Amino acid sequence: MVFDPVMAGIVTGVFLLVILVFFVFSVSKKKKAVSAYTEKVTAADKLLEDGDIESALNAYVDIVVDVSLKEAPEVYGHIKNNIGICYRKLALGDEKEKYLKKAKSAYADALTVFKFKDRPYDYGMVNMNLGNTCWALYELTAAETDLIEAISAFEAAVTAYNLNDDALKYGSIQNSLALAYRALSEFKDRDENLSRAATAFTEALKGRTDHEHPREYGITHNSLGHTLWELSRYKDRQENLSKAAESFEEALKVRTVVTDPGDYAETQANLGNVYCDLSEVGNRAGFLNKAIDAYEEAIKVRTYVDFPAEYGMLQNNLGSAYGALAELQDKSGNLQKAILAFKETLKVYTFETSPMDYAMAQINVANAYFLYAESTEKEVNLKLAIFAYKEALKVYIPEQTPDEYFKTQLTLGNAYNSLSELTDKEQNIMKAIRSYERAIKMPLVEKYPAKYASMLFTLGNMCFNLSFIDNKEDNLIKAQQAYESAMSFLVEEENPVRYAEIRNKIEAISQMQQQHRN
Repeated sequence: MVFDPVMAGIVTGVFLLVILVFFVFSVSKKKKAVSAYTEKVTAADKLLEDGDIESALNAYVDIVVDVSLKEAPEVYGHIKNNIGICYRKLALGDEKEKYLKKAKSAYADALTVFKFKDRPYDYGMVNMNLGNTCWALYELTAAETDLIEAISAFEAAVTAYNLNDDALKYGSIQNSLALAYRALSEFKDRDENLSRAATAFTEALKGRTDHEHPREYGITHNSLGHTLWELSRYKDRQENLSKAAESFEEALKVRTVVTDPGDYAETQANLGNVYCDLSEVGNRAGFLNKAIDAYEEAIKVRTYVDFPAEYGMLQNNLGSAYGALAELQDKSGNLQKAILAFKETLKVYTFETSPMDYAMAQINVANAYFLYAESTEKEVNLKLAIFAYKEALKVYIPEQTPDEYFKTQLTLGNAYNSLSELTDKEQNIMKAIRSYERAIKMPLVEKYPAKYASMLFTLGNMCFNLSFIDNKEDNLIKAQQAYESAMSFLVEEENPVRYAEIRNKIEAISQMQQQHRN
């Protein structure tokens, strides 16, 4: 949560006015002109407080022309700061970039007066306003330079505030600084800037307690958790994932389904993602079960009716977690749950509205059915898997999605091959061969050498088996060609068993061909 720049500016204006009045009373006998400034500035401040922004701006602009920077620096700084506030308010309407740049210039002018050594509070507040303005410009332009200037201003601002004296403001600035560093990580030095963001979020929490500032506490812990989750992809994976989970759990102490359902669901979804990643590091079943619990909690809020997009994503993640858990325990039961979740995803992702997401969901359904066929109703589940793979291939085409097309044709071939062991042997082997041949034609051999080798070996087996049913000579030749191609991917010393198996297959084919000719 970025500290409110408009409110920050108004507080600045009030404080500066107090200083100004004190200054005027102490020297009014010598500086009657300053007294005149005071009356005009007070009137302009009243216009600003009443919401008459344009009138206030015009008044400030008229006054500042006559203000001597040397004789009345506080007045000058006060006016320039409030001019910045006026432009920030005008930027809420049209011509945002124009007014934000003018606000930025005004705050920079104010900082020529307010130095940390002499006026630390004002120095900090104006830098906060400047930082928020640069951040707003960044959100508008996505320019790295605006982001860097925001960071510079926030870093200057935070030096002016003591945690013990103004904890909430200290926390707000640190939170803003953290958001800026996280955004900068998208441009450069990914892990370094994410680390800086995590440090700043941690500092922000020193000024935000769960009892006194529950909303800010929850926001910052959620942001810290997300930052640590991202950082885990670059360094200290287990440590950062564990810290991310702890941070999300802390956020959930104040983000409840009753008081903050939207924030509660967001944090539960984030927590589920982190637990899924932690399951790849250790305690696989334990973390997958925690991930499932978190996703199911999020789904209680992110319903299909109210939040279809989020619902679809959560159901997809839930299905993936159940699918992974099926490898460890209750295979049949967890695959059933995975299938149900993926089917819920397909309520959201349709071929017409979200073709790529639709294809992804169909692949997930197909893979789950394929694995489920190993446990029960093999023929039925294989046919359901085949149907889903074919649905995905309505989207995945060689020209646009070559990798997905290759992988789907490969898995479709596997499904047909397995089905051939149960029914319509020749027909399903032929379909499997056609799928493999389509996959083999894709120019991806350098990218997936192991998959090509495995596929060619299986293709050889299918052609070999088909030779006992039809076109013996032709199918034996195809089998031999496939085996020889598969062998070309292998080094005998590294894969002695498979290499010997293929060589024996080729020798057997040669003997069969000789017998067939005789």
